[in-house]
Amino acid sequence: MLYTDCLFHPDLSQESLTLSPGENFDEEVQEARKQHADVTSIYLEGDNVFAAPNSELTAIGRKLQETFPECHTIRCYARIPEIQEKSLDELIMLRDMGFDELNVGIESGSSLVLMIFEKGFTADAVEEQLEKLEEAGIRWSASIVAGGLGGDSFTGSAHDTADLLNRFHPYRIYYGTVYADDGSQYYNTVHDRNDFGFTENSTRALMDEEAEFLTRLDLPGVEFDGSSLTNPLPISGVLPEEQEDLIDAIRFMETIYPEEFLDAVPTRGADGCILVPERIGRAIQEKLDELEGEEE
Repeated sequence: MLYTDCLFHPDLSQESLTLSPGENFDEEVQEARKQHADVTSIYLEGDNVFAAPNSELTAIGRKLQETFPECHTIRCYARIPEIQEKSLDELIMLRDMGFDELNVGIESGSSLVLMIFEKGFTADAVEEQLEKLEEAGIRWSASIVAGGLGGDSFTGSAHDTADLLNRFHPYRIYYGTVYADDGSQYYNTVHDRNDFGFTENSTRALMDEEAEFLTRLDLPGVEFDGSSLTNPLPISGVLPEEQEDLIDAIRFMETIYPEEFLDAVPTRGADGCILVPERIGRAIQEKLDELEGEEE
């Protein structure tokens, strides 16, 4: 399992509601109506919501429209094969029912990385499905998972992914890094390939890949959300106004993080969160304090 979906943080503002389609969906919807006076968007929680047949999704859409007539957007996570299964006419029908702002698990614009991730589709397939989404008039955000090439290789993957996105119109990019969670496909890939010299990327390589990716992006008005704790430096901003600031922040922290931390494969905690050992944390704080003192 790759943790693409955990990069996506649904809008939990007062006007947004999160629901989980299932056996008790009708009851959950009615209860939510009692508790929420004004709901403008609804996020359907779950890994496989968009995999449901169109008949089920339109029934969900109809129920939500009847119960929340003020709601104009139904959002959910969507994988490339799930979009692939739907025709253009079906996507247009879903858009007309309110399905919009899909979070699409692109993960990478590199067919090699997608092969390593064992996704079962290529970068060409990603491009075809994004074209179909945009033709249907559905807004979408992209979930990107960096670091898949291993061995501190990243330039090709960063360029391929940025170039693919540059050809389309996402409204937001969720960015995080892959990690070898015990039992996941990527964990098996890492360990199966160890005999061939395959290694996970170092912290430095992960930071360099993000900077390279940001440098290559040309998407005015797009929100970049790199706040995932799977990143060595959680950062977010709007492109292009804050693009250089984001890159500068990465380069600055590369001068602050100790070499032993930068050159090692990061230690991960729950959900791939990068852990900073206490000793390393103290060294980082000392450098920051020293810089602050120099400025004074």
